[in-house]
Amino acid sequence: MSPRVLPEEEAQAWVRRALAAGPRTTRDLDEQARGEGVTCPDGTARFLARLHRRGIVAGELAVAERTWRWWLP
Repeated sequence: MSPRVLPEEEAQAWVRRALAAGPRTTRDLDEQARGEGVTCPDGTARFLARLHRRGIVAGELAVAERTWRWWLP
C-alpha cells in the first residue's frame, strides 16, 4: 500500500509534532513517516529542506551519521 501524501499544512504540523521532543535525523523522520503510512510532499528530505529555507525548522549536517539533523528553532 502506498503512503498517503500529506497536504502542505498537515505535513508542516506533522513535522512540528515529530520534532517537539527534540532533534531528529532525516532518516529517523522518514522511518517514522513510513511507519505511520504517510509521506511529506516531495519526500521527507526535500520537504525538510524547504522548511529550513523558510526558517520553520533548523538543521545541520550530521557528518558522523551521514544525514541531516533537524530541530525546531
